[in-house]
Amino acid sequence: MNKQKIDLENNKILRSDNICHKNQSLKDYLDKGTVYSNEEQKIGKWIDNKPIYQKVVQFEIGDNSNKFVPYNISNVDNIWIDESASYIMGDSETLPINWYYATSDWCRVWANKNSGEIRFRSPSTLGARNCYVCLRYTKTTD
Repeated sequence: MNKQKIDLENNKILRSDNICHKNQSLKDYLDKGTVYSNEEQKIGKWIDNKPIYQKVVQFEIGDNSNKFVPYNISNVDNIWIDESASYIMGDSETLPINWYYATSDWCRVWANKNSGEIRFRSPSTLGARNCYVCLRYTKTTD
């Protein structure tokens, strides 16, 4: 890759394929976009400078569900759910993972660090659906 000095004063065009960091062009980096995967991805740094990892866990739910789903991540330090990328999907609608409508119609999902599980509870008649939970976490080994 050719590295070029950028001189914006002489009306040069700044192109993403001309900018490079750690042997990767900005264009290649941007083309990748945000990757959601059931495999661990390193996505940034936490406030204590530890790497933040991300992993999506998928599982099936049904009516009156009470599930304990192992998330299979070792050495978890802090863990939380990114609710902006987590949802329950059915044939005709998509629901958030945490909601309340009435005393017998609600859904609650959380990550339990001690047991290494995602916990799902809902007394609602949801039928057969897929649940996608996007976990973000730091590790004790970093």
